[in-house]
Amino acid sequence: MKVPTPRQVSSGNWYINLRLGGESISVTERTRSACIKTAQIIKAEYLADRPIKSKSSRAPDMTLRELLDSYIVKYKPVLSPATVRGYSVIKNNRFQAVADTKLREIRDWQRVINDETELCSAKTLKNAWGLVTAAMKDRKMEIPDVTLPQIIQKPRPWLDAEQIKTLVAAVRGSEYEIPILLGLHGLRRSEIAALDWSRVDLKTGVIRVEGAVVPDENGRYVYKHTNKTAASRRSVPIMIPELRAALEAVSESDRKGPVVRCHINTIYKAVNAICKREGLPLIGAHGLRHSFASLGHHVGVPAHEMQLLGGWTDAGTMKRIYEHIAAADMLKAQNAITKFFEPEEINANQDENQAGK
Repeated sequence: MKVPTPRQVSSGNWYINLRLGGESISVTERTRSACIKTAQIIKAEYLADRPIKSKSSRAPDMTLRELLDSYIVKYKPVLSPATVRGYSVIKNNRFQAVADTKLREIRDWQRVINDETELCSAKTLKNAWGLVTAAMKDRKMEIPDVTLPQIIQKPRPWLDAEQIKTLVAAVRGSEYEIPILLGLHGLRRSEIAALDWSRVDLKTGVIRVEGAVVPDENGRYVYKHTNKTAASRRSVPIMIPELRAALEAVSESDRKGPVVRCHINTIYKAVNAICKREGLPLIGAHGLRHSFASLGHHVGVPAHEMQLLGGWTDAGTMKRIYEHIAAADMLKAQNAITKFFEPEEINANQDENQAGK
């Protein structure tokens, strides 16, 4: 968002004089960058707080960057730090060719979309356009009619039942055993990082999942009391004996504060390093969650019960995961039948039959 160029005053501070709605507003900060940022926030808040009627008439005179700035500032108090960060990334990286163009001057939004498809994935573009249209709706603007590229979902790797056993054995006694086994109980990486000993009840064998550790708009990881969704707050029974043993092995004096003390990004790296060493698919931290779903499917747990255990809000998401796993199981069965009829198998069976006679 454009603001006047700051100037340094005799005290060493930096100063900007803003003119908003005929009013003069002075901004003084110790550094040039802080002065600019404060002025941008004040201007964005002013734009966001104007009456709706004024918003409708003036919105086309805003640039796309100003539109997104004002929207982010307006809803920042009710958004999670991760969402604010995601919105800021979109504002700073997407639609840069028209970011500083007034909205009324952008006449061909489809061309803007087409140009952006060369610069990012279809999913990223969909998320970016979603933010733009949300900001437009907030200003009572007409939403342009555009066609977005089709999103082709890439299958997320996971471990099957036997591979999960291999992983559990591989991490036994390691510093990453607890976070990885928590992931195999369906906890998200953000939930693992936020888990406190006060929410682990070893007597009843239940873990209360509450809160998450997520990056804020500046990339710093912060704790937030709310989870990704309301369904994410849940009680998870300790189902893998190795996890109970690992938790009980921690001395009572150390059962305070975070259960997992390694950095949140280390979990992802550790999972892939161990999987690579064991010849398993590189599933990353989130792949543990899908492996949990895979295990539920393998032992016959109904999808709706796995949805509750894993904190999935959307039943459709759980259904798609189960369908994907079922399709993979069917493919394995088909391959096994095909292999049975390969020449060496037929010959081996004939030899066995003859030997039996």
